[in-house]
Order: sequence, then C-alpha cells, then structure tokens
Amino acid sequence: IEYLDSISIEKILKWLRYSVILLLLYCTLQYFKLDEFFSGINNTGDQLVGTIGNSMHLAGLLAILQPLFFKKSRENILSLILLWLLILATGSATGLVAGIAVVLFWLWFKRRRIAIISSVLLVTGLITILIFKSNFFFNNGRLNVWQQTFSIIKNHFITGFGLGTFGVQGIKRGAISWLHLHNDYYQIVFELGMVGLVLVLWCIWDYFKKFNSLKTDLTIRLASIFFGFCLLCGVTFFSHLWQTAVIGMFVYSSLYAIKNEVVNSN
Repeated sequence: IEYLDSISIEKILKWLRYSVILLLLYCTLQYFKLDEFFSGINNTGDQLVGTIGNSMHLAGLLAILQPLFFKKSRENILSLILLWLLILATGSATGLVAGIAVVLFWLWFKRRRIAIISSVLLVTGLITILIFKSNFFFNNGRLNVWQQTFSIIKNHFITGFGLGTFGVQGIKRGAISWLHLHNDYYQIVFELGMVGLVLVLWCIWDYFKKFNSLKTDLTIRLASIFFGFCLLCGVTFFSHLWQTAVIGMFVYSSLYAIKNEVVNSN
C-alpha cells in the first residue's frame, strides 16, 4: 500500500495475466487427459482441476480472473474464449454465475446500457437452466451442514468460538469431515461472531466506497475481481485457499495504494 502505484500495479497485472494464460494452456492439457501431475481420486481418471485441485474452485478462480483480459487485443479475446470454454467444461454452476456477475459488474461501470440488456438476457437464461435442469444448481450438502452449524453456534453468536475452531468441530457430510464451512461469511460468524462479521463487512463496504470515488479503467478491473471474490466467498472458502486469497488481498490493497497515490499527488 505504501510503495505501489498505478504503474507498478499494471505491471503486476501484466505478468499475472501471462501466468493465467499458462494456466489456461495447462487446463487444456488436463481436459484432453494429457496431464501427468493431477489425476482423479480413486482412479477415476484425469480431472479438470487446474493447479487448485478442485473443478468448482478452478471455475471460480477463472471467473474472477477475467478482468485481466478486459483490454482489446487478439491475445486477450482468444484467452477469454478459452477461459469460458474451460469454465463450461468444469460444469460448475458457481463458476458460471460468478463469471457472468464479474462481466456484468465491469459492464455496469463501463457500458451501463449494455449491462442492463445483458442482465435481462442472462437472468432469463439462468431461469431456463433452473427449470429444465434443476440439479444444475445442486447445493452439495451445504444447506444441511449450515443448519447443523447453526445449532452449535447459536450460544456463541456474538463473539464466536475463535479463529480456526470450525475445522476441529468434526462436522460431517456423510463420511467426510468439513474443515471449512463453504461460506466464509458464515464461518466468520462461527469463529469471530457477529462482531467479526460486522468488521469484515465494514472493510468490504469501505473498499467499494473508495472505489466509487476513484473510477478508472484500472480500478474498475481491480474492483471487478474483488467483487467476484466476495461473491464466491458466500458459497466457497476462497479466503482460505492461498491462490484465491492472495488475489483477493492484492486487488483489495491495490485500490488503497492507488488512493494514496492520488492523495500524495495533490
């Protein structure tokens, strides 16, 4: 925050974009079962999991990284096409919805009329999918675990049990113990109570408040990534995965670095 500026942040995003292109190519090899490193559990064959180890998490990761390619060039257009083909190949509803939401967020601040028209069309499409393929938005046991968790936390709802305590509770879905609640906001309530949740939400609110007063092409791309990150934290544990957490922290702090740059230049 103290030393970065717009130029250095753009440079970091540039090299991050190159690394994501390599990730897209690696995922393509996985799709065609040419990956020698990651294979399916219980000898079920190769899986499309990227370097994050889970198809749903991969889809979400790709979804929030889209703004890296939101500059018009042949390389970026081809990368976005491949990125979306991979999201669709994972079959993840989470990745699909997050990917659409990130695009709409960016469009809203760049081309509002297109965003409104696109929103109507996309919502209609998602409703159609929900009607004709009701198991596409499968909650994967989340609702049962969330309900079970509430019965444990209700007596510590204000202050929580303490950081890291959810993983030692032994809450299970079937034979599998959940180390994370698959909802980072809910897990914050479990570990830090409503006090902790209010503080986290205040940090998010302050970020978008700063963004609202500092809209540039760079900050819109950064805020689009962070918006997708916050959205996915509601159904995943993205703040607990190092790859996604690093991205979340970087785009969060970058906005404040740019704000400092503006303040110091006046």
